[in-house]
Amino acid sequence: MHKLTAVILVLFTSVLLWASDLRQVGMVDLPGTPGFDEAAFAKGMLLISHATANTVEIFDPKKRRVIGKVSNLSQPHGIAVDEEGGRAYIANSGANNLVVLSTSDFQVQRTIALPFSPRALLYAPKTKLVYVVCADAQRLLTVDPQLGTTTHVAETKAHPEYLAFDPGRDLIYVTLQDVKKIEAYGAAALEPVKSFTLQGSMPTGLVYDQQLDRLYVAIRNAVLDLDAQTGSELARVAAPTGTDRLWLDPQSRTLFAVSYGDVVLMHAGDHLTAIDELLIDVKGHAFAFDAKTGFLYLPGGREGRSKLLILKQQSGSTQPQPRAAGKAGAKN
Repeated sequence: MHKLTAVILVLFTSVLLWASDLRQVGMVDLPGTPGFDEAAFAKGMLLISHATANTVEIFDPKKRRVIGKVSNLSQPHGIAVDEEGGRAYIANSGANNLVVLSTSDFQVQRTIALPFSPRALLYAPKTKLVYVVCADAQRLLTVDPQLGTTTHVAETKAHPEYLAFDPGRDLIYVTLQDVKKIEAYGAAALEPVKSFTLQGSMPTGLVYDQQLDRLYVAIRNAVLDLDAQTGSELARVAAPTGTDRLWLDPQSRTLFAVSYGDVVLMHAGDHLTAIDELLIDVKGHAFAFDAKTGFLYLPGGREGRSKLLILKQQSGSTQPQPRAAGKAGAKN
């Protein structure tokens, strides 16, 4: 009896220790109606693409208010940032171009015309190229910002979603939602290299973990942990339906996943393991994490109004919570 009591006490203490890895520290009004697609940091400012307003909001995390915006856009979606070059790129989907911003004053420098409508973006410092997902056209592009032109086009023959870069192998990974695959292309010329078929439907969000050589991918009801060399599934963690964005903080080894109304935290160790899940009342899928401060920013909607939810990651919250995370998502 004493042994059973001791076991229960240990489990209860552990749950208390890991039950509140995130807490809300603020909620800020944003202009316009909800409809945000991407959030990314540039020179300490948070850029938020606002497709329904045709703007990109510039939010100052220290002042906790919007200090400016990029106007006259057309359905802006993906954002990629070149910190060293001092530029940010916006997928101006409705106008079939990339908008190039200076991150010193957030003024438009120029636009780069594209052959198709862009959606998700990724900038790779190693290649100094912008990688562009053109979902409707089922294409993947490389854009050379110095030349101001598209340099290579790959036909994916399926609906591409999000990108990840493997600098060790010089590969670009892309999730292909309707065929349950991750496709890998050479980063220089976008030649097909290999593909992984997933045990799960509707893959979207994708992250490459260089430290462990893993790929983390969001599927319909789970997040998968894959060997990046072979594509073998190593673990899976249950996630709410609709989870489509992932973000890895390599310092704390925390993998964040967001869906409309949920934030899931995972420990990216030898096996991906659930830490915590938090229900939130701001609905949206864009988010950005500031590793220096531990703040997580989620733009979205609440009762029809635009909001920016600010959460704080608690110190020490990078170990797995003793709960049945292994029951994870069904293989849809």
